[in-house]
Amino acid sequence: METADKSSTSMGRQQQADLPNRPDEWEIEQGLMGASLPILDQSAPEPRYVKPMEYKPRAYRPREDQAAIDSVGDRDKLFADEREGWAGYVEWEKYPDKKAAAHKILEAHDFPPPPEFQMGPIPGQNPVLEGVRWKQWHTAVGGGLTKFPDISWEAVQKEKHKDMLHLLQFPYNGEPPKRLVTAAEITPNPLHFVRNHGGIPHIAKDKYSLQLDGLVKFPHTFTLDDLMDEARFPRMEKMVTLQCSGTRRIEQINLYAGEGDEMINAPWAEGAIGTANYVGISLKKVIKACGGLVDGGKHLEFYG
Repeated sequence: METADKSSTSMGRQQQADLPNRPDEWEIEQGLMGASLPILDQSAPEPRYVKPMEYKPRAYRPREDQAAIDSVGDRDKLFADEREGWAGYVEWEKYPDKKAAAHKILEAHDFPPPPEFQMGPIPGQNPVLEGVRWKQWHTAVGGGLTKFPDISWEAVQKEKHKDMLHLLQFPYNGEPPKRLVTAAEITPNPLHFVRNHGGIPHIAKDKYSLQLDGLVKFPHTFTLDDLMDEARFPRMEKMVTLQCSGTRRIEQINLYAGEGDEMINAPWAEGAIGTANYVGISLKKVIKACGGLVDGGKHLEFYG
């Protein structure tokens, strides 16, 4: 009896997974009416329905201080791809002067305000939001950054499922429809949700490197072949369920209008959750390969 129940459930999930997206899939995922529906506010002692807040965008006039922009020098050289085999990547942490130049360029522009999509139905398109301001920021800085949106979108189109709901094209944020989230216990990679704050670089396998420095005894740079050497770093596998804290953000957006993709507050529905078998190596062993921590080191920062 138990086997029959499981088989029936599995067949139902497969049939559900085989259904193609409807043209109005966005409206279905976002509650049909998007931001025009009232939201049940349960934060008070007594639950109450709240209508979306009125959003009044600020006045906007395009502005560019060309003299300030020109003063930083040749942007094609300053913000060029600096590492061979790394497309769509510019290093910032090691170059405070480069960060200061980018800041000066951005301060020399006036960019448009966040969109008003929160106060009306969610756009019936996929990608639902383009990430206009983020693209404008990269174009304004110039150099290699102008290519980042196209490089990222190329990776998405190559790696993700055709029915993914692209909440934000750049920086890319996407989730699968609910029917595909629940279609299997293990979420296939092409259907796993993606949360990004920046571009998706293309890195050639033979050019990849991981630098571990700071509060370790012997700072060292590892190649991908180093990290895949199982004699040094045995592989581990763990099943992990991840959920973005922004899941169901569409409801939050309804209550607090005025924050759009400028803050990367993509209108998540309920698909920002996934379960996968992760294969990798122990970070503890990598740190030990660098002689271990020194001077009471306790925290780790990833950058790049």
